[in-house]
Amino acid sequence: MEAARTFVYAIREEDSLAVLTFADDPVFAHDLTTTREWSLEAIDEYTPSGGTALYDTVVDALARLRRVEGRKVLVVLTDGRDEDNPGTGPGSLHTFGEALE
Repeated sequence: MEAARTFVYAIREEDSLAVLTFADDPVFAHDLTTTREWSLEAIDEYTPSGGTALYDTVVDALARLRRVEGRKVLVVLTDGRDEDNPGTGPGSLHTFGEALE
């Protein structure tokens, strides 16, 4: 979580930031804003549990960013695995290929 907090402090004040948390499903903790306190609270309150719906999260984030004008960046902090809670199958409904598209 410290890496996420460091990122929040590192970006420019005028840049908007949204936070999506994800386990079994992606959830927007908050939409795009320059209110850094919201981001820090979302990071501090997040408790990882369940699986990792990595590809679903990427697809949702990119869908949101498509509606934004100007410079856009998606930063994902993860262990890189897309898996269900027992670790025996995928955690997302979307595939890696769909996330890349």
